[in-house]
Amino acid sequence: MMIFDSSAIFAAISQGQSEKMFGQGTSTLASFELGNIIWKEGVLARRFSVEDGQELCELCQKILERMHVAHPAMEDVYALAARLKITFYDAAYLALAIEAKGPFITLDQRLADSSRHMVDVLSFDEAIIRLNN
Repeated sequence: MMIFDSSAIFAAISQGQSEKMFGQGTSTLASFELGNIIWKEGVLARRFSVEDGQELCELCQKILERMHVAHPAMEDVYALAARLKITFYDAAYLALAIEAKGPFITLDQRLADSSRHMVDVLSFDEAIIRLNN
């Protein structure tokens, strides 16, 4: 199972690849982070209407219902965040990837670079290629 952070899930939605998320893993944080991405794009950047933002939120919820959404142990997340000097949020996704022993997919290059020595980190495109095979 691959672990996708919210940036990678939003990329899947944006590129019409949301069904590739089904059966993959993510953190319980994903729903709020996806909501925040949608809010930034819709409200701050004015890229779409409130109604369109609500529809995107509904789509995200449906996708997350078909994913394995897990809650990592807070003490493990904190230890990773402190050791790697990454946010607690980012460390939550990394902790899940370590636990799942699966690839970690993020669009955040700094997080990817910080994580490579602990897990297999894939770009979004690499993940989609693997999921298509």
